[in-house]
Amino acid sequence: MAELLWVLAGLVALLAFTGWLSQRLRLPAALGYLLAGVMLPRAITDERLQEIIHLDEVAHVAVLVLLFFIGLELDLRTLRKVLHDTRVVSVFNVLVPIVFIATLARLFGWDLREALVLGIALSLSSTIFGERLSATPGFPSKARARMLGVLLAEDVAAGALIALLAFVAGGDASGGWLEPVLAIGILVVALAVLAAIALLIVPRFVDEVARMHSLELVILVSGALLLVFSAAGDWAGSAELGAFLAGMAAAEAGSRFTIRNSLASLKSISLAMFFFASGLAVDPLLALQQWPLVLASIVLVVISKVLVHTPSSMGVGLGLTDSLRVGFAMSPMGEFGLILVSA
Repeated sequence: MAELLWVLAGLVALLAFTGWLSQRLRLPAALGYLLAGVMLPRAITDERLQEIIHLDEVAHVAVLVLLFFIGLELDLRTLRKVLHDTRVVSVFNVLVPIVFIATLARLFGWDLREALVLGIALSLSSTIFGERLSATPGFPSKARARMLGVLLAEDVAAGALIALLAFVAGGDASGGWLEPVLAIGILVVALAVLAAIALLIVPRFVDEVARMHSLELVILVSGALLLVFSAAGDWAGSAELGAFLAGMAAAEAGSRFTIRNSLASLKSISLAMFFFASGLAVDPLLALQQWPLVLASIVLVVISKVLVHTPSSMGVGLGLTDSLRVGFAMSPMGEFGLILVSA
């Protein structure tokens, strides 16, 4: 117990210091959390540390909390509209980076299978980074809604990409190329059923709880909904989408702002843990050893996202500057990308 407390004390102190330092330098606090994870010596983040505080699990729960909050910002009508409006660009948003990165890897001597694995793993943008970047001052609401639509479409496609990646990488290919199709079909049907249940039950339920004017009860009920739907989503193939559906259903309630305000501190803590864990996933020494490929991959991912989203955003009425902002905001590699790499 003492060891756990010391580790937690050190971790919280590190995040508090890096967040404070970033703010003093007029930089986003999230950048400090990210750099803390990147710069922390690997000897400190070995398997023993993972056993003590289970950072991977904590970071995963943090992602679920953040996706719940993203869902809280999108009511059903808005969600339906943005998914409809971004259905074409969402395909190219994934396909173009896969082609670019796979071609690059081939030029570096990788075989076709390895190149496709790298391309698939780097093709998905970060829902969390994208949401934060689109919430910065001056970012148009129309561009933000468009970004969230594409990001949510990516999250739906992630289930199929995991199955496709396992097949390409030489896993269980007994299902052939039909396996990814079945995976995404099962995911979509299961999530449609889960969404219908959520919309029927959650709004009325959370409104009844909010009428009791008990802050701790609102927090506990919201947390329970988040975890229940995340578990159900995980059974269907995506805990992340389950968490998002819970937030989306809660957004239909009249008490959505009460829920958002009561869980604001939890959101801030989750952001810190997510960015810190993302930094831990980066090995600076390995990146330096492979710096030509790393640098070229970063450049190609940014170029591919800008090429896809700038003309498509301009086509729906956004100006050149705002369209470029959408492209650059879609460039950071996502949390699903880390899952794909692990798979």
